[in-house]
Amino acid sequence: MAQVNEDAALYDLLWKMRADYHSQVELERLAGLSSPFAQQQIMAAARNPSLKRQAITELAQITPLPNEVKTFLVTRMTKVEDASFVASQLAQNGHSGWVRDVLSTNSQVKASLVLQALSN
Repeated sequence: MAQVNEDAALYDLLWKMRADYHSQVELERLAGLSSPFAQQQIMAAARNPSLKRQAITELAQITPLPNEVKTFLVTRMTKVEDASFVASQLAQNGHSGWVRDVLSTNSQVKASLVLQALSN
């Protein structure tokens, strides 16, 4: 129902629920779209611990990265629990140059974790 109406409130409820096959499939479906609404929903899904890695993986595959997605991923790279995974996903998807640029301009990014992820 949420996908038919593009209802942000229904998606918000979906992302707060316990993740299951249906929420994972919906996340994959959204990743196949290139709309700002779909990207916003993928970022919102990342708040669900069970969907976080899948959501970040999907976002890292976007080329080129929209500014809103870049801002979201930079924020994630300032968190100890996310920095390495986010940087790794970005590097695997051809964004390592951008990640290195972020490292040189943002002192809040967890540089050691990001550099370690980039070297793997």
